[in-house]
Amino acid sequence: MQLMSLGTLRTFREANERARQELVQWSKIVRKATWRNFHDVRKDLRSADNLTGGWICFNIRRNEFRLIVLMVYDVKMVLVKFIGSHAQYDLLLTNPKWKKAL
Repeated sequence: MQLMSLGTLRTFREANERARQELVQWSKIVRKATWRNFHDVRKDLRSADNLTGGWICFNIRRNEFRLIVLMVYDVKMVLVKFIGSHAQYDLLLTNPKWKKAL
């Protein structure tokens, strides 16, 4: 898979030492993957939650952080849209138009 929006991921990784190693590992898995659907994602990354419409949330560091991506399976692309604390994630999802906010 092609991983897009690496600046977002890199900035967060540099600012959050506790998440660094797990995000590096997550990135390696994503780059090697050839996912065709959510079921394929879930086989490789059990922390994945389907938010529908290609949107997927990953738990990072045992749910301390949340990473939201938009999967575009037909072109093998993963767009990093959000990464933050669990509390920031919860606040984001209180907005019914959270997808447009990202």
